[in-house]
Amino acid sequence: MLSNFLLSFEAVCPMFLIIAAGYAAKKLGMIDDRALRQVNKVLFNIAFPCTCFKSLYGAEFDLSSDAGFIIYCWVVALVCWILACPLVMKIEKCNKRRGAMVQAMNRTNYLVIGLPILHSICGDTELAFVTVALSGLILISNVISIVVMELFRGGKPEPKHMARSVFINPIILATLLGIVTMVTGITIPAPLASAASSLGGAATPIALLMIGASIDFKHMGDSIKPVIICVTGKLIILPLIAAAGGVLMGFRGVEFVALLILFGPSPTTTSYTVADQMGSDGDLARDCVVIASALVAFTMFLWIFLFRSLGMF
Repeated sequence: MLSNFLLSFEAVCPMFLIIAAGYAAKKLGMIDDRALRQVNKVLFNIAFPCTCFKSLYGAEFDLSSDAGFIIYCWVVALVCWILACPLVMKIEKCNKRRGAMVQAMNRTNYLVIGLPILHSICGDTELAFVTVALSGLILISNVISIVVMELFRGGKPEPKHMARSVFINPIILATLLGIVTMVTGITIPAPLASAASSLGGAATPIALLMIGASIDFKHMGDSIKPVIICVTGKLIILPLIAAAGGVLMGFRGVEFVALLILFGPSPTTTSYTVADQMGSDGDLARDCVVIASALVAFTMFLWIFLFRSLGMF
């Protein structure tokens, strides 16, 4: 029991400390809102794509053994997005809030919160299959979030707009490039590979600092009830559904840990941007990100401790 507690604590504690450092830096005036936006832009367009690319470049990927896990992740994500719509429609009457709520329950911060925990628990295990699953989940989130936002604001989703949002996404492009190099065996110059590896390695700690810096409880609006619903759905219900199905599917070890990090983390900070730009309730989306980011270290600790104790990995 103690060893399980220590493993769970050691997996989550560094993430919590870095987030706390970011929060302190913002309070001490070291980081302002303008710097926060600029750094997040660099992370999204440069550092995170390098993270995805370096996890695939030179990796070994066995489609025959990993396909079941990857397809399972994609199916769970699709089902949860679909089920969230009627659920939110039943509990929330305002269309402007509905889109933000559905998104907050499903859009996940895989790269910043999930991958560091996975590496902490599993070490340098080959994780190419996780990156492939992750790229599909990002694709699903990008497309469905746009469809949901359009439907709830009374619009009609435009295929051209959705395709553009997907294929200009640098994370998806970097993942596709990594898959090409992995399948074909193509190599890139060593200095370029080293630079990509360094940038990818820097992404996580900087992003965690930015999450801490983005937490600001002063701007919480009058949306406490929907925030509680969304955060509970994201941090408790969604990972529970994914984990329960994973148990039935027979996933254990690295695969089971991957399920937790793909479905357990808080909503991505881009949730606010998407909601705000597409006529949904941006303030509600921001509040969901803030509260979930403040709680995610504790919920991930509990999930890891529970399933480690149950012998799932």
